[in-house]
Amino acid sequence: MGEEVKLMGLFESADTNTVSDVGKRSTAKKVAAKSRTTKNSKGKVIVSGKNDIKNSKLTYDKEFKKLFTKREFLSPILKNIVPEYNEYSLEQIEGFITPRGDETINPEAYSSEDTGKGSETTTHYDVLVDCALPGDENVRVGLFFDFEMQRSNTPGYSIPKRGVYYCCRLISRQISVLGDESYDKLRPVYSVWVLVKDIPDELRYSTYSVDLTGSFSDKNLDSSESAAHLSRDINLIHLRLIYLSQDLKIEDGQSNLVKYLQSVFTDRVLDADCNPYHEHSKKIKEEVSAMLSAARAIEVSAREEGRVRGIVETLLKFGKTDTEIVQFVMEDGNNTLDEDAVIEIIEECMKELK
Repeated sequence: MGEEVKLMGLFESADTNTVSDVGKRSTAKKVAAKSRTTKNSKGKVIVSGKNDIKNSKLTYDKEFKKLFTKREFLSPILKNIVPEYNEYSLEQIEGFITPRGDETINPEAYSSEDTGKGSETTTHYDVLVDCALPGDENVRVGLFFDFEMQRSNTPGYSIPKRGVYYCCRLISRQISVLGDESYDKLRPVYSVWVLVKDIPDELRYSTYSVDLTGSFSDKNLDSSESAAHLSRDINLIHLRLIYLSQDLKIEDGQSNLVKYLQSVFTDRVLDADCNPYHEHSKKIKEEVSAMLSAARAIEVSAREEGRVRGIVETLLKFGKTDTEIVQFVMEDGNNTLDEDAVIEIIEECMKELK
């Protein structure tokens, strides 16, 4: 309500100048250059401009990768996803991660950037590691593990279909260097997708599993040794969709995997009531806090930019000049954007209004 009163106060001084006046925009930049401050009218420090928002995102990406590629972070997930790891300790599982056994033979299979074949679009995997399977003396690389953070469950396309597509790409790229006769060397792929926003109530705190399986349709052979052999051969594609919730509640009855992930995103990895792997998670506490701190910085910057954009759009519609808008925003006691960021927002809004 206070914001509305301020806007009305400014409208009372409206004049007949148009917002398309190039000279006015030039004057606004000069005013900004002369009146650059470090605090707003209420003494709040001005901390974020366009570069700060960009830097916040770069910092988040760096902290995200630092945490999500850490063996100590991945081991509880692998323990709950890969059946062969179920009976092993988290420390033992860490030893299976990223042996890089065939990198010199097939380096393309290890890059998180998949350029594809022919006209295929480039696919970027959030986290891609290769893992050994326990007890396999001859094959060091037993499987490939892809971990994807997808904030929204409704991004405008089917997440399950994209997940299947990623699995297929991870299979295809293995053969691209080894050659068409190397099918026996194909290794299983696991693609794990964590979804947080826009989750239907019935799907919250659940894991949906997709595995490539087969059966005989015309003979009763599914329990035979032949069927078991065929199952081992086609056991290549594994997709997991982990549905959390935006409120990230940790409750009784949730799986260890769901509790673990939610404890990470709520910065409660050391809480025994929230994280079944709290002792082990001491190794990732610093990285978890750094990633969440970077995420909060992005949210604060984006929220403030969105608030100021709304003010700018309203003032432009009421015929205010760039200079007047800059002055109004910079005198707003809640503003934390610098003058350059405000001017950029004005220019962006002007383009949208044309």
